[in-house]
Amino acid sequence: MRPVAQTDYYGSRSEQISRRSSPDGLTWTEVDSSTPSNLVESRGRTAASNTSGIGTGMVAAFTAYGVFGSVEVYSRNTVWSYWGSVGSLSTYHPAVARSSTGAAWVSYLGQYDTNNHLQKVISRRTIDAGVTWSAGVEVSNSIVGRTKNSGIASTFDAVSGKVIYFWRSSNDEILYKVGDGPTIYNLIDPSTSTPVRTTDTPSIACGSAAVVGSDNCLIAWTNYDSWSRWTNWTQGYVSGDSIVIPTSNVVKAHPYVTSGSASVSYAYGKATQTPYPWSITLTQGGTAVYTWRKGGSYASNFVDQRSFSESPMPGLPFSAATGEGFRYAIVTDQ
Repeated sequence: MRPVAQTDYYGSRSEQISRRSSPDGLTWTEVDSSTPSNLVESRGRTAASNTSGIGTGMVAAFTAYGVFGSVEVYSRNTVWSYWGSVGSLSTYHPAVARSSTGAAWVSYLGQYDTNNHLQKVISRRTIDAGVTWSAGVEVSNSIVGRTKNSGIASTFDAVSGKVIYFWRSSNDEILYKVGDGPTIYNLIDPSTSTPVRTTDTPSIACGSAAVVGSDNCLIAWTNYDSWSRWTNWTQGYVSGDSIVIPTSNVVKAHPYVTSGSASVSYAYGKATQTPYPWSITLTQGGTAVYTWRKGGSYASNFVDQRSFSESPMPGLPFSAATGEGFRYAIVTDQ
């Protein structure tokens, strides 16, 4: 479904994919004035993008219209190409994962119990640049795994060769599923052996073990204390159909609060590489986007990368990376 033009309480929208950086993550420029044709009708729903840093270019998906809208998918190398509409979802953002062969998985929320704000997690796959999509497959199931009040996160793990799905459960725990594995798991805090809880959409990105070490998947989520919301993170790796977080890798807190969920990405590709392959994107007060970069190993902390003012609300920014080593912060400018 291609939506018609619209306005909302903020007036006519002028949203665009914004902020391309150099490989070192320190120099930021606008992508250009070319934007997916119906992003202006997305009503600020956060775009989701390839976060694996594998392959070239970028794939983006977003809610295109209204409260319950279609999931529109685009790819980008030098220009945006329309891949089609894959399904409907709630107000929360979809997710994209992409392999080195160009296969892409788009995950989104399907309505299940609107009275209790519960949705099921649906995934569809393409191997031919969006021409043909598989039928929707439910990642969650009727007993466990329903999600509420948050979006979906996913990544492709080149080490295990599997796609990973992350989401917030109906009781605020972080649930995940690895590939076509039979089990939905809780993310477990290694220091307490209890399920990790989140107040918003969790995020995950996996990179090359040769670059970031054996714990090659970075996971981030949001918690709150009174009026403050902050981002926690840790690193682990895929083993079989589950994620292992070593007991030495305790949960760490990001030093700055956020007004929404955080998103992480891994930038590594053909260009000259930085020693900081990870980046994280937050919003502060709803009007400024902050990004930080981080070394590969768990022991390496985040350092200040660059902050810049935009107006992303009511959407939230999303980190992205391409196979050329470039980083993006996807922002809906009003």
